[in-house]
Amino acid sequence: MQNRAIVAIIVFLSLAAAAIVKASFDPRPGVSDVPGEFSANRALKHLEQIARAPHPVGSDENHRVRDYILEQLRSMDIEQRVMRAASLRTVIPRVHFAGNVENIIATIPGQKPDTYLFIGHYDSVATGPGASDDGASVSSFLEVIRVLTLEKKKPVNTLVFLFSDGEEAGLLGAQAFVNDALATANVRAVFDFEARGSSGESILFQTGPGSAGLTRNYLKNAMHPFGNSLGAAVYNLLPNDTDFSVFKRRKFRGLDFAFIGDVQNYHTRLDSPANLDLRTLQHHGSNILSLASYYSSHDYAETAEDALTFFSLPGGTVHYGLWTGRMFAIVVLALAVFLFFQFHRGVRSLAWGLFAGLAWIVFAALAGFICWFVLRKILQQSDSVLGQPYNHQYYERLFLCIGFAVLFAGRAMFRHINVEWAGILLLCGLLCLAEFTFAGTGFIFLWPLLAALLSFWVRQKGVRSPGFLVALILVLPAIFLGTDLISGIFQGLSTRSGMLASSVIVFYGLSVIWLIDWFLDNSGPFVFSVFLSGIVLSIAAVAVTRQAGPRLNSLAYGFEAESARAFWFRCAANSDSFTSPFFSKAMEVAGIPAFPVLKRCLSGEMFQLGVAPKAKLQAPELRISLERAAGSVLERTVHITSPRKATSLVVSIKHSENLKGIRMLGQELPLDFAQAEGKQGLSFLRGYLNLDEWHTIVFSGLDARGIELQLTSVPGSKIEILITDRSRVIEGDRALAVPRRPDNMIPQPEFPFSDGVYLSRRFEL
Repeated sequence: MQNRAIVAIIVFLSLAAAAIVKASFDPRPGVSDVPGEFSANRALKHLEQIARAPHPVGSDENHRVRDYILEQLRSMDIEQRVMRAASLRTVIPRVHFAGNVENIIATIPGQKPDTYLFIGHYDSVATGPGASDDGASVSSFLEVIRVLTLEKKKPVNTLVFLFSDGEEAGLLGAQAFVNDALATANVRAVFDFEARGSSGESILFQTGPGSAGLTRNYLKNAMHPFGNSLGAAVYNLLPNDTDFSVFKRRKFRGLDFAFIGDVQNYHTRLDSPANLDLRTLQHHGSNILSLASYYSSHDYAETAEDALTFFSLPGGTVHYGLWTGRMFAIVVLALAVFLFFQFHRGVRSLAWGLFAGLAWIVFAALAGFICWFVLRKILQQSDSVLGQPYNHQYYERLFLCIGFAVLFAGRAMFRHINVEWAGILLLCGLLCLAEFTFAGTGFIFLWPLLAALLSFWVRQKGVRSPGFLVALILVLPAIFLGTDLISGIFQGLSTRSGMLASSVIVFYGLSVIWLIDWFLDNSGPFVFSVFLSGIVLSIAAVAVTRQAGPRLNSLAYGFEAESARAFWFRCAANSDSFTSPFFSKAMEVAGIPAFPVLKRCLSGEMFQLGVAPKAKLQAPELRISLERAAGSVLERTVHITSPRKATSLVVSIKHSENLKGIRMLGQELPLDFAQAEGKQGLSFLRGYLNLDEWHTIVFSGLDARGIELQLTSVPGSKIEILITDRSRVIEGDRALAVPRRPDNMIPQPEFPFSDGVYLSRRFEL
């Protein structure tokens, strides 16, 4: 008995080690300084210049970064030009992003006009210097171009590097490029490079239509490929957008890459060169160089395939076509049906098993959520961007231990319920849903299901020691792919979705319940002690490190020209020692006077207003430059400027039946709720916006020329317009008596008005 316990402990530790090896598998190469290879150290020198300070579109810092990139390209004798354009996108119905952008286009001419386009944006948000997002890609481009120019031979195909502007303001630079038919005429494929963190692998996370061939070429020819087709499918359901999204909607083939580790640095002051992992920069740049080198001398054979199943394992990647995956699925499902009718007995026991299995999975999620909720309430710790705790790694370990504890404890209490086939049938159902509905995602269920069926069959044969060993080996696919799924939950959806990870553990555990039984029979006390100790230690680590990073807060200044009313505003939940003195006589409101389209903060809270001093600043101006009758309507052209030289402007136009048209930059803006260019996932914003009452235009990169709108209305009717200009300097503003933040606080990027000065003025035409 003692020997069996020792064997069980060894097996348990071995499987745990396999999971740890898979979770810690790192395909990133070491940093290289070889002249003919990509070097993160050389790219870092560019990055230190690019990410010295925040450089949003239209700012002086943005112009400095533009000039630096152009200077580096000239020093390498690279053909380059600046595309200056005004761009417009309707992101969601009645909400439009527009602006002036300055794209930098660097070209390495080939023997043929066939062009492969590489994209990275050089602007940043106003709340961070953008070292990772997207300075890492821009600096990598400069280093890759250096390496490519070492080869004096003219490439076969043309390579174009687009340093886009205005990505953070609504993908404006990419939109301007796509709108230029001449610029895109010969583009065969598009490769976009992004970041949503400061570390981790450079992941292939999104593909364009008909891009299976591009994906296959990348997986075969890149030195360190990484990614899986599940991530690409999940990303399509999320509201996030990149420059690649603009090209994807225009049916360009292409691939989109990003690294997403340490998301707590995203869009904040922490997104600095010092916080960027050099191995991540090396991996990112190596991916770019691999693709550029390959397509400089190889043609892309077009394919009608839209989807390719692919995933990474230690030692390489696995990939196969859509129909190959579906044939695999059909064979495995047929095997499941055969084994079910061959060995399973009793519909009633199966029904009880399914009910118990589903309840078990739900309970694991509920246990994870309760633990998360209670800890957050007790500790009152500050979060980073996207609700991610700075000590997220300890929360993640807690969710894992909770999942395993629920799995083992539940099985110990309900040994009499047959749940093995419940787990197998759940895998069958999800495999059908994934493989035949979300192309490329079935692998996450296919291979664990096959392993569960084969291990079941081996055990039914009754060959004890060899059969047990084979069945044990067949558990590894569930461990490897389950680890991938859990890692994707933590990194892609953030740690606050960790309750899903607890459920995943129980879900996969049901299909190998025989192994759970074996551990309980032979080493139950040891297993329970491991997971209970893990829960206790994780909670202790969370408590000790609860103040591991700077606190996020929001503060903005607003001024209404007509009423001469000045006010501070923030989200109501953001109370802290820095902002609270500005809200001693605060009131909570459902919207901000300067932004009537907003109902509440995107985090769900009400806005809070405080009394502010009146600043001596000049409000935006509007003049009618043209007015004429055209049949049964009145057409007016209005010119809007910011006397104080603000870099962005928000125009809110009250909707009414008398308003017949809004035209800007040569485009007619839809007045109804027609399909917008943003992803469907952005529809959640409708709950936060007064879309029924207002049309909103957000214009970035504003210059002295201002903007022009053409308005069409019923003669004799009134059009109400609210114009708000905004500048991004408030911290340390002496005129407004705003001090510098303490070192343990930074502006909140999720609050789009952080550190802004907003002057509004109403007009009635």
